[in-house]
Amino acid sequence: MNVGLAATYIEIKDIDPKAYDLDGKLRRVDNSILSLQWFLTLARHVRRSESNL
Repeated sequence: MNVGLAATYIEIKDIDPKAYDLDGKLRRVDNSILSLQWFLTLARHVRRSESNL
């Protein structure tokens, strides 16, 4: 079995620490998922409504 570990180290200057805010990222992902679920529900409803015409 081959086991490996790869890492990259870079230095970034003048970066906003909020860019690494995991909680903020998870909130945005949750909001995106909720929006997509709502859109899918709406699209299915419209599709069913059109097939009943």
